[in-house]
Amino acid sequence: MSQFERLPVEILTHIFQLAAWRPVTVSEDDERWTISRVCRSWRNIVLNTPGLWTEINVDLIDSDNLTDPIHAALILSTAFRASADSDMPLHLTLQNWPEMDIQALPLLNVLAEHIWGCSSLIIDTTKVFEHRVDGISVFSFLRVSSPPSQLRILTLMDNYRPEQFDYPDDSNVALTYSLIPHLNQLHSLKIRGLPAFCDGDSVPPFPWEQIRYLEVKEFTRNQITEILRRCSNLETLVIHEDSFVNPGVLDDALEPVRVNSLRRLCIPAFYGPYPSSRVHHLSALLHIPNLQSLEIPGLSLFSDTEFIVDLIERSQCNLTSVDIDVVYCTDVTVERLLRLAPHCTNLVLRGQLSSYLFDSIASRGLVPDLQYLSVRFPKDYGRAIGIYPLLQPILNAAKALQSLSTLYIDTYKEALDESEGLASEGTLRFALQINSTPFSEHARSSRWLFKELRPTRIQDLRDTLSHAFISAAREASSRSADILREVFDCLFAG
Repeated sequence: MSQFERLPVEILTHIFQLAAWRPVTVSEDDERWTISRVCRSWRNIVLNTPGLWTEINVDLIDSDNLTDPIHAALILSTAFRASADSDMPLHLTLQNWPEMDIQALPLLNVLAEHIWGCSSLIIDTTKVFEHRVDGISVFSFLRVSSPPSQLRILTLMDNYRPEQFDYPDDSNVALTYSLIPHLNQLHSLKIRGLPAFCDGDSVPPFPWEQIRYLEVKEFTRNQITEILRRCSNLETLVIHEDSFVNPGVLDDALEPVRVNSLRRLCIPAFYGPYPSSRVHHLSALLHIPNLQSLEIPGLSLFSDTEFIVDLIERSQCNLTSVDIDVVYCTDVTVERLLRLAPHCTNLVLRGQLSSYLFDSIASRGLVPDLQYLSVRFPKDYGRAIGIYPLLQPILNAAKALQSLSTLYIDTYKEALDESEGLASEGTLRFALQINSTPFSEHARSSRWLFKELRPTRIQDLRDTLSHAFISAAREASSRSADILREVFDCLFAG
């Protein structure tokens, strides 16, 4: 194995990614501890190459139902020591953990010694609640004295349960108070199931003024508004659901929550066939005058974007970046949203789009200042709606955008039905990824990526892409070569 030890870390990383762990080579009872069954030589390479360690996942499990690993605590301690000089995140998962499991103590002792040297920590407490574990004793190891904390990114995960409002989960509250002394460098916080970590509507006394990135799923109105008022330096807010949980009877007299520091917002549109009251939505409360980037995931036919439209109009913000993921054809809705961003320079469109939106860009002056355009169609696009995306409307839109410098398209061979290409002079970076036909459920996708090009004239673009085409075709099958040739002809016909 000595020749492998001399390989650069980048190549070793690629080898281990290709040989990713699969739970099919060992029995189900032993699958969690596959690392202890690895060939000794390969294990030595792993343990002696700190650059390979990018994540540690500690799964504390019921030892009565699972064979314990050999020297598990020693392996964990070795991993921590080997990565002492690297910026390695720790993924800590608590699952099926019986109260005061004596066989888990060696692992807990190792964690208590090293846990606060990690930059990223993920704690999943779902199973702790489900198995009625005494969480106060479970999390006691977090209170052990340690060197100054290096923790900068914290993720807390639990499932929202309505009964939490009648029977609070004391273990999660104990967890939050155990974490507080170690959050002096925290700047990113992600919480799934916020009510599980709150004592009623009172939010944990985290250093909210330090938080620059906040991601939340499931929250009450009082909880999220109190947090946002305290986050005076918040730059990015990611919301997985716009509506509140356990809304009860809410006062119609809404007090706006102004977040002047916010620059990026990711928020889904309300989904449902019936209108919803604005008092049930966070977007109806927000006032974000300095917002620059808006992301809307999962936009569909039944999505109600009125709350988001009102939010942008009310805030009078200047959007320069928009990212929209379309689940079903809603081109008119997307166009309306883009009308709110006349100075947008960066646009990413994903999902099931027709030519209507690109015709609006080409002929109706939509997003005239666009500099970067990315269009990505899903692999089941044609099968879902019965039509296929055409490359031509996208190219027409690109030619109409005078400031466009980068165009990225991820589509299928069915898009290559017309031959007119880019006819205008100018500087353009163009990347096109072509996937195999989506008709076959089991067909393996052939993915081709043309690297970003930086030509100064259209002739340079033609010459550079011709070289890329020839180089790719040498290793391609005849079928793939035909696809590439059609791309070439489509772009540069005439």
